Amino acid sequence: MHLGFIGVGKMGGPMAGRLLDAAHTLTVFDTQPAALKPLLQRGARQAASAAAVASEVETLLVSLPTPEIVRQVALGIAAGGKLRNFIDLSTTGPRVAREIAAALALKGIAGIDAPVSGGVAGAEKGTLAVMLACPGDRRPLLEPVLRVFGKVFYLGDQPGLGQTMKLCNNLLSATALAISTEAVVMGVKAGLDPSAGARIVLLLRGRPVRDPRPRPSPPRRSGPPPGEGGREGGGPMMGRSPSRSLIVALAGAGAMACGSGEGSPATGPAPAPRGAPPP
Repeated sequence: MHLGFIGVGKMGGPMAGRLLDAAHTLTVFDTQPAALKPLLQRGARQAASAAAVASEVETLLVSLPTPEIVRQVALGIAAGGKLRNFIDLSTTGPRVAREIAAALALKGIAGIDAPVSGGVAGAEKGTLAVMLACPGDRRPLLEPVLRVFGKVFYLGDQPGLGQTMKLCNNLLSATALAISTEAVVMGVKAGLDPSAGARIVLLLRGRPVRDPRPRPSPPRRSGPPPGEGGREGGGPMMGRSPSRSLIVALAGAGAMACGSGEGSPATGPAPAPRGAPPP
């Protein structure tokens, strides 16, 4: 199938590469020429603009960093062209998904939200979770394309349902970070070493436990600031799993608060010294 892909950065690049692996033909666009180079070397065609991609294909996939950029691309598509399916792989939220779908419907184009979860590693390995909301008659055509990225979960035919599920996923991730931190704070109050406690929490949650020795910071990258060039996007929460260093840092802050008598939400105030009068 001849597909279009806009935004081939950290997430979009590996996903576009997997489409080439699956023998699809790609026309691609990104504001950063360096992001396009690996795909062009494999036979993808470069378009001069986002609108040019939409004029060449019936199905267009986008992976963009912010809801506003997704909106600009979607609303910039001209009516009367070949495009029939606009698939948003970004995290834009249900309100924007519904707005885009309504605007595209006036041009005879289906606005489809299919946000993904699983990070760059999942994009590279084809193990992403794809949360699909699309008209039922488009599902047989689109699901085989999206299965190239990982497991597809069809959530219904109403625009925004995929984005709603993605926000639910991100909420669970944020909650996991909060409760993991509270668990380590409780252990620190009982005498555990914060780093050891965090490593065990991650292990019990099935997360990789990395070498605790400090590593040098990576060099600063040149180029545009984060949020440009088709990098993984957007939404109020990114839904990343908590890292050991972050849990340790937050747990340490919580332990300091406990030591000053402030306590933490889960564990409450630190106990009063033995012999002290009750509060």
